[in-house]
Amino acid sequence: MSVVQPWRFDVRGMAVALGELSGRILWYSFLHLVLLSVLYLLGNVQGFLDQTQLLLLRLMEVAGIAAGGSGVYRVGYCLIRAFTAGTMGMLQLAATALATALAIALLLASIFLLIWFQL
Repeated sequence: MSVVQPWRFDVRGMAVALGELSGRILWYSFLHLVLLSVLYLLGNVQGFLDQTQLLLLRLMEVAGIAAGGSGVYRVGYCLIRAFTAGTMGMLQLAATALATALAIALLLASIFLLIWFQL
């Protein structure tokens, strides 16, 4: 007689679910990061208030952290999946790596600007 294990932990299924979720978080956060950057640049031209600009920079920081962290995980997931299963395309890996690099660059730029304006 076998015992049914209803709460069995599936490591492979969890890794695949986290890999797919991290890709969605990456693109969602990256889109927000780009939109906030455009708003910040438009705010410089239009003369937004300083507090509004600081709020946009803080929101860019949060979106950059989310996009950078999930992007690093997603790149690692894509590399492992490409070597083990051979099903990941190189175009998807390149797009993910490029979005992650841009997100980290925008994150560093927003942190630099926040520090600059605090002086």
